[in-house]
Amino acid sequence: NPEGVFSIAARAEDVPFRFQDDWPVLEHTNADLYFEGDSMRIVADGGEHKGLRARYAEARIPVLSADSPVLLLKAEADGPATGLSAVVRASPLPQLLGEDLARLDFTGESGLNLSLEIPLQDPKGIKLDGHLHLRDSRLDVRPLGTLLTGLNGELHFSERAVSSKGMQGRILG
Repeated sequence: NPEGVFSIAARAEDVPFRFQDDWPVLEHTNADLYFEGDSMRIVADGGEHKGLRARYAEARIPVLSADSPVLLLKAEADGPATGLSAVVRASPLPQLLGEDLARLDFTGESGLNLSLEIPLQDPKGIKLDGHLHLRDSRLDVRPLGTLLTGLNGELHFSERAVSSKGMQGRILG
């Protein structure tokens, strides 16, 4: 640009996108890619994986040359909760956050808002903030042999805990 700052912008349409080899592929992605100075940003406005539809996704590395660069990911998606379960199982999240995460099976309709902060030098130092919106869904908690049905409400989860205020559902019937 005229100020002498390195700047590249590009648009990709209907392409597959994979964050890394151990993450699932997001198909039919439309995205804008920006390199500005010492930063990188990708903004996607579409894509899907196993029926889960991404409404919005953003990946940023604010300072590429940092001693410990950090990748910031944000995503909003809707669709069948089985698609969400498939994405979780196909990603490194169970290894990073605990294998019990992969043993939860959701069915029904869901919405997801997710923020990840991943230190690229130490991926195990991940920070996670997620909100799962369930609509007449089921949760099979396989480690406990428990089935919850008719779930409605919001489940909040982080790298440390899972909580919910106002979640409603049925157990044993």
